[in-house]
Amino acid sequence: MKKKTNVRAGGWSALKKICTIMKLCLILSLFAVFSVSAGSMAQNAKLSMEKKSVSLIEVLNELSEKSDYEFFYNDNEVKGVKVSVSVKDATVSEILDHVLQGTALKYQIVDHVIVISPQKDE
Repeated sequence: MKKKTNVRAGGWSALKKICTIMKLCLILSLFAVFSVSAGSMAQNAKLSMEKKSVSLIEVLNELSEKSDYEFFYNDNEVKGVKVSVSVKDATVSEILDHVLQGTALKYQIVDHVIVISPQKDE
């Protein structure tokens, strides 16, 4: 019977490969943690706005530019609505509550999309 010689499974090259994989996993997990943190911070961003008797579409366009939200609405339902707003350091939800107060419209936030729709009388 021949005696088998002990052969190392990879030596230094295997150790370098394992270290590289561990570094990559660490970097990817850090990116995941920071992206979740950044997403939650964007929802609580404070905005200031001062408008008098302007169209609702103009206010929604400005909110879209200043925040990470996109707006979805029917032009015919929003077209003739005039609003006034004067807020400092308010969230997007607080601004929309103020702007849509007294109108026949409501909003709903789904992910980063805000849907403007007519209120249903129930």
